[in-house]
Amino acid sequence: MLKTQINGSALPCSCLERLEVGCLFGLPGSQNVELYEALHRSSIRTVLPTHELAATFMANGYYRGSGKVGVVLTIPGPRLTYALSGLAEAFLDSATVLCLAGAPAKAPGRRFQLQAIDQQTMASPIVKKVFRIDKASSLPAILSEAYRTALEDDPGPVLVEIEGSVLAERAEDFFQESFSTKPVRRSPDPILLQQSIDILKSSSRVVLYLGQGAGDAAREVRALAELLQASVLTTTSGRGVIPEDHPLSMPCDSGTGNVKSVDSFIHSCDLVLVLGCKLSHNGAHGFQLRLPSGKLIHVDASTDVLGANYPAQMLLSADVRMFLDAVLGRLKTLGGKTAGWSPNDIRQWREQIREENSRERPEPRFSEIRPSTPRAFFDALRRALPVHSCLVTDSGLHRIRIKEK
Repeated sequence: MLKTQINGSALPCSCLERLEVGCLFGLPGSQNVELYEALHRSSIRTVLPTHELAATFMANGYYRGSGKVGVVLTIPGPRLTYALSGLAEAFLDSATVLCLAGAPAKAPGRRFQLQAIDQQTMASPIVKKVFRIDKASSLPAILSEAYRTALEDDPGPVLVEIEGSVLAERAEDFFQESFSTKPVRRSPDPILLQQSIDILKSSSRVVLYLGQGAGDAAREVRALAELLQASVLTTTSGRGVIPEDHPLSMPCDSGTGNVKSVDSFIHSCDLVLVLGCKLSHNGAHGFQLRLPSGKLIHVDASTDVLGANYPAQMLLSADVRMFLDAVLGRLKTLGGKTAGWSPNDIRQWREQIREENSRERPEPRFSEIRPSTPRAFFDALRRALPVHSCLVTDSGLHRIRIKEK
């Protein structure tokens, strides 16, 4: 353990640096000016948005794009209320956001104090946990615990309230090896793991259904898909885990509301392996997706999502990458296994699904794009952009390109 004396306003910066936080989103205000001065002297990049709502959505996008915790800094009261919508979105999206907010004023014997609102009650339903730091000496341990909490199991936002007096204190800056940036990852139950492997071995047509929770297991997903010749579907949040031009990928636009062909495709398979997906409204095409329980295996780090909307033959609470590592290690004996989807089957299903998705769409006019359909526009955009480009869209019906009523 290393210990040095440090000013309270610099202590959060030091802890965040040791937690390998490289970027922070927020705006300075009366209660955190000293903290921003310390941030300017740190290695952490600060991004100044228009308001805290934008800050939390930026942090959400930062996590999705980098896999690193998105950090938001706000003063107490109305500034935190601006951030609540973004925290709620992160909660529903399983996006890791660490929100650092000033604690409300609480001088004894006074009511109606400046910007004093019950932040914990408002935020509790939309964050994984609320932490409070009321003395500088406890800051390193609590901030590290909050960081890990945001990452572990089902990722999501946490709120850390920091008492204003903490930033004025001098305290020991200490760091323990236990304050790791790595969350504790859940390994699969050995018995359930072997059962799932037995089912995979006996299945000739497997579909992998990927959510955001499979995002850090792209290599393992691809290896399993190619080993089993399994077709791959993804949710909107899971897009990009496997390239959509991969021969085994089955691109599907979740915003169309047309899932009949996808349902038919799923019913023609032997097994659906759901990896890192809540099977929420967005992840299940508005719950129109039909996933037969008798041939469904659901793997997710969070026990809360397993079986919540879709019963399954097997529910496995495990980190997706750890699960896939274990499965791949035991399936090596399959060697040159040839069972799986044939290239012709994949092509036929892909065309059928695409045809259904493009049916009865609103058709904007693009003079240089033929045919003048939304899909043709995005196909042209895909060809024009480098493979690893990040496309950012505004919100609204045009984002999901749903059918006009």
